[in-house]
Formats: sequence, structure tokens, C-alpha cells
Amino acid sequence: MPHRAHPIEQESIRILRSRVDTSGLSPLVKAVTERLVHTTADPTWAAELIADEESLAAGKRALEAGATIITDTRMVAAGITSRSPELLDPSSDHAGAVVAIGTDIAACHRDFTGAALVIAFPAGFVGALDAKRALVASGVPVLTNRTDRGGFALATAAVNALLYA
Repeated sequence: MPHRAHPIEQESIRILRSRVDTSGLSPLVKAVTERLVHTTADPTWAAELIADEESLAAGKRALEAGATIITDTRMVAAGITSRSPELLDPSSDHAGAVVAIGTDIAACHRDFTGAALVIAFPAGFVGALDAKRALVASGVPVLTNRTDRGGFALATAAVNALLYA
């Protein structure tokens, strides 16, 4: 079912687009970027994301095919209202899954080979940036950012952007 934006959300997106030029972004990168900027009311997120259309498309296709969503925290799971995500644990099978990490820095160091997409937004001054860099270097399809900023709301927003795009 397509996402129907509330009038306040529509106005927020209009304001966002007046402050951040997303017109040159590919469709899914644009959808995710706008959702994260909208969620935080912080236009600086637009320049901070590490995202490519191919990885996001792989995640979207997986979601459309009913792939499992695996999250590191109940806070991320609670925000994904159109699906029922599973919580990440040592026995999680993430083959073909979309993994959304919102807080657990250590989770970024797991082997996510075979995951359709890993969304990683753990925050923190100790280890978060290194964990994100390691995940990018692992070669799995990833959506993350270039700084130590992050949080569960961003991971949630990114999954929802792909579900509704």
C-alpha cells in the first residue's frame, strides 16, 4: 500500500526541498535522504550519507519480496509499523535480509555477507565511526554516514523510506 503523506509531512518536505537541493539525486537516494532530513529537521544529513542507488534498490527489492527485517533494538522495530522486524542475535540468518542497526556499534563488525542491505546508524564518540568504516570496507550493500552521528530514529526512517518509496 502506498504511503499517504499527512499535510504536515507534505509541508515539511516542501520546506526541506527549499533548503536542500535533492533534485540531482537518484530516486531511492533522494527518498532516503529526504526521509532522514525530514526526521531530524537537519539539512546537513544530505551531505553526510554514504548511499548508492544500487544498494538501496537491492534493499527495496528484498523488502518488496517479503525479506526479513532484522534490527538491533526494539526502538527500531517499534518504528517500522508496516512490518514486524526480528531482533538481531548471534543466530540470526541475515541472508537476503535487510538489517537496520540504530545503536549497536559492535553489530557493525558482524559478517553480513549475503544481506540485501545493511543500514547502519550507530552513534557515539567511541567506535561508531570506525565501525561504519569497517562495514563500508566489507563490501556488503550499505547505507550509513560519514560521522559519529546516528541513532535509532535514523535507522527506522531509512527502512520506512525504502518501504514507502
